[in-house]
Amino acid sequence: MTIAAHGPGGMPSRQTSSFTTVTPDYQTEVYLDTVGGTPIQGGGTYGVGTVVVARFDEPVENKTNAERHLVVTTTPPVHGSWYWLDDQTTHWRPEKCYAPGTSVTVSANIYGAPLGDGLYGQRDEHVSFKIGDSHVSIADDNTKQVSVYENGKLVRTMPTSMGMGGTETIGGTTASFWTSPGVYTVMDKANPVTMDSSTFGLPINSRLGYRVTIFLRHPDQHRRHLPPPAQRHCMGAGQHQHLTRLPESQRRECKMVLRLVLLCLTGRAPLPPSCAVV
Repeated sequence: MTIAAHGPGGMPSRQTSSFTTVTPDYQTEVYLDTVGGTPIQGGGTYGVGTVVVARFDEPVENKTNAERHLVVTTTPPVHGSWYWLDDQTTHWRPEKCYAPGTSVTVSANIYGAPLGDGLYGQRDEHVSFKIGDSHVSIADDNTKQVSVYENGKLVRTMPTSMGMGGTETIGGTTASFWTSPGVYTVMDKANPVTMDSSTFGLPINSRLGYRVTIFLRHPDQHRRHLPPPAQRHCMGAGQHQHLTRLPESQRRECKMVLRLVLLCLTGRAPLPPSCAVV
């Protein structure tokens, strides 16, 4: 790079400099997913509680610089923040639920960004989506009722149990049967649903273990067809597989009240019973 210039008195000057671009030791790609593990679809419609997941395929040491290159833009403006679950996964969630009709654009501008310990971003990623109608369910342990709201309007109320409570240690692993208060997000919906107690640390062949496939044809079917231990726990398909609890630092506490925010369902799809009953 050669620079030619003239000073205030017209005296010419010339300077030459050179540099090289870095050869990265390692590179990482980033994937923009839902909490259910599926890629966010460009132009798709998602729920008012949608959490954006940025998943790197290599551990990130410099998380602060990584966050500087992860940008979420919304219309109208929505406050939110990133939360790192581990060295490769960070979640962005809104402080409050999105308003229906919000436009969201996620930009991972990581190309060439130094991410620590010789790691650099390999390429940028971008995705835009819309927020659909509001589907929120509130399960209240005081009233033992679940209230289902669509766009703020109460459309259904049904009885619920919040679990048997207590804990049990089997093979050195302690399983908790408490339903913790806080904000949960619905990850997906499916029919049938295979419910397997080993996925949360309770062996299938233990006294309280189970593995069963549920076909949903009636609001109460998931209760009638569960094995006795699961019936006692009242672990419907919603509690077992369709919900993910937000990290402690991200939760909005509400004593003994569970708020379910529907994710990834397009248009005005009704809340299936499996997602509503916990």
